[in-house]
Amino acid sequence: VRCDAREPWAYVAWLFIATILRDPDMMLESPRRALEINPNFAMAHSWMGAAYALTGDGAKAFEWIEKARMLSPRDMFKEEFDVHTSYAHFQVGDYENAYLSAHKAMLPHPNHVYPRLMMASSLGNLGNASGARLQADRIRELVPDFSLQAAEKACVFVRKNDIARFIDGLRAAGLD
Repeated sequence: VRCDAREPWAYVAWLFIATILRDPDMMLESPRRALEINPNFAMAHSWMGAAYALTGDGAKAFEWIEKARMLSPRDMFKEEFDVHTSYAHFQVGDYENAYLSAHKAMLPHPNHVYPRLMMASSLGNLGNASGARLQADRIRELVPDFSLQAAEKACVFVRKNDIARFIDGLRAAGLD
């Protein structure tokens, strides 16, 4: 941002920092700033949706993510749109569609852990023990020293209730 305050990708980078810090104001402000610079920046639309979902307004997220899909249906990062959609579905308690969106995001990148965490937690929250355990086993293969404490620290949701549901789903999947 110091080098070029008019570079919208710089504000996407801010969003990654905001997510790690779980700073809801910065999470919402970062894509907003990117969109002020470039209103047609599909990834910023999707990240705006993700920011709403992660800060507790999953219902508002869908319109932003769909706008991203319309702006760039063949986007090179379109799997991110699916991950963001899974966050929104999870946040509103629609675990089946959270699972389906995370599964779609995982297909081109089977070793990407976060969609698998979303899948395991969603299946765990649905009470689908066998499906959740399959995901848990794959997560353990990818991250042998996985722990719920690490998952809680890395959780992208901001609200305590959302974090608790995410961790409860992972626990139901057999992760500890």
